[in-house]
Amino acid sequence: MHDFAWSAAALETHPAAVCQLHEDYIQAGAEVLTTNSFSTARYVLAGSGMEDKVRRLTLRSAQLAREAREKAAGERPVYVAGALSAYGVARHSPPDSALRDSYREQAQLLAEGGVDFIFLEMLGGKFDWIRFAMEGALTTGLPIWVALSSQPSQTGAGAMGLDGGDE
Repeated sequence: MHDFAWSAAALETHPAAVCQLHEDYIQAGAEVLTTNSFSTARYVLAGSGMEDKVRRLTLRSAQLAREAREKAAGERPVYVAGALSAYGVARHSPPDSALRDSYREQAQLLAEGGVDFIFLEMLGGKFDWIRFAMEGALTTGLPIWVALSSQPSQTGAGAMGLDGGDE
């Protein structure tokens, strides 16, 4: 695990392990694989000195999941979900325009990589983060699956514990 890029570095340093994990999930009965793109967004990789690897790592995440499906799924349908997350947004604090562009780029790369749908995961935090990720996902024309992180709100406002700001 990389201090800033978290699991993204494994796509380069341990691709066989990433592929094997996908295969293990299939053998355990998984019907959906999520790409290891949780932290391949440009705003994350820029903070780790790996910004030049956004395209390669994001495409690699889709390739490894598809490869595992080919090896382990047999005739059983298994879908590949291209993961977008809010990992590192609070830590890296990218400007809104950079975050929006980053989500769009990542979603389009995942679509190019052959995912079956876009999976928006762990999107806690601010409503803007969710909106930017959704906007990026919509540019692909692929189906979208949304999973939100929830926590008790500190102010009592907002059942999801999200910070809606002035909206």
